[in-house]
Amino acid sequence: MPKENNEFSSFVDEYFDALFDWYPAEATAAGIHDYDSRFPDWSAQGHRRRIDTLKELQGKLGSFEKPDLSDAERIDSEILDGRIRAELLDLEVLENWKKNP
Repeated sequence: MPKENNEFSSFVDEYFDALFDWYPAEATAAGIHDYDSRFPDWSAQGHRRRIDTLKELQGKLGSFEKPDLSDAERIDSEILDGRIRAELLDLEVLENWKKNP
C-alpha cells in the first residue's frame, strides 16, 4: 500500500487556496478566516483567471499516477477532478455567470 504522497497533499492545499481566493465565503464556511476581508472578483477578467487556474490545476491533478496514491488520495483525486470539471462546465459552457448576476 502506497504511503501518503506529499506532492498530492501540497496539490490539495493549492486547490483549496485557489478556491478560497476565488470564493472567500467558502473559506469562511469551512471555518477559515484568512479570507474574510476579501471580495470575489466576478468580473469577466476574474472569470478568465479562474478558468485558467482550474485548467492549470486539472493538468497538475492529471499528472499524478494513481498507483502512487493511497486509497484515500485516489478517492480525493476523483472528487477534486469532479469539482474541477463541474466548475469548468459552469464557467465555460453554461456561462451562468453571464446570465445570473
